[in-house]
Amino acid sequence: MAKQIVVFTMGKQHYAIPMEEVLEIIRLVKITPIPKASRWIKGVISLRSAIIPVLDLAPVLGRATENVNAKQRIMVVKAGDHTAGIIVDAVEEVTFYDPEQLEFPAYLPLLENERLVQGIFKYRDALGLLINLSALVQLDH
Repeated sequence: MAKQIVVFTMGKQHYAIPMEEVLEIIRLVKITPIPKASRWIKGVISLRSAIIPVLDLAPVLGRATENVNAKQRIMVVKAGDHTAGIIVDAVEEVTFYDPEQLEFPAYLPLLENERLVQGIFKYRDALGLLINLSALVQLDH
């Protein structure tokens, strides 16, 4: 049975998060840094009176961190009891994928922490990585 995902980019790479975990997508707002936070936590924002952390997935996914710019977006996501914002370069679309066609080749060293990726999916003429938000919020960096 097909499932909905939100496809987004960071650099030239496509990623996706299951649609049921995405609460909303907002324009980039002022992020307040938190002293001595993990390198992948950019800071916090206030969203309708709620304070939520904003994450930069680049270092977690083994990518170079790029400067934050006004064209980027924040995807507000929820995994379990945790709500967070994720900085993305662009949101491509909401689309469907077939979980049976999701691949995770054991021989492919994608990340230091493989549990962050649920699998690889085909997207247009490229490949994308389906992010496991539950594993992400449990990271202890």
